[in-house]
Amino acid sequence: MQISALQKDAELGGYFITNKNNNVFLDTIAINGAKSDLWLSWNQAVVKKELGLLHNDLIILAYGSNDALFKGFEKQKFKNNLKKWISILKTYNKNAVIMLISPPTVVQKQGKNYKLAPDFFTIRKALYEVAKEEKTLIFDMHQFMQD
Repeated sequence: MQISALQKDAELGGYFITNKNNNVFLDTIAINGAKSDLWLSWNQAVVKKELGLLHNDLIILAYGSNDALFKGFEKQKFKNNLKKWISILKTYNKNAVIMLISPPTVVQKQGKNYKLAPDFFTIRKALYEVAKEEKTLIFDMHQFMQD
């Protein structure tokens, strides 16, 4: 395989490998330590162009764990950003099912002990609200771990 840039100083942000057999396709983006608003810093024109190439049946968004670890969490801003991202995804994936995954129990180390992150339950509640408002599925990882 050879990759050639059509302009000077181009950067490769990813690639797609396809075939003629219409096989199942799985794409995953996992950015360790990133907050849920990271997508706002991406080149939106490129994001939309790439979304136009992919036709997903299921989109899973797992946000909130890292947001719970940072100070200054703003529930309404979190919800608005997530709803905007879902709207963009729906625009390019009209038939896709979207599922939110709420974070597992998020704790912070304090000395020799661990304490529940202060915004954990607020984030979890916000995800439930977004799921209801946007008519998405939600999988509660925290509850799953408790059962």
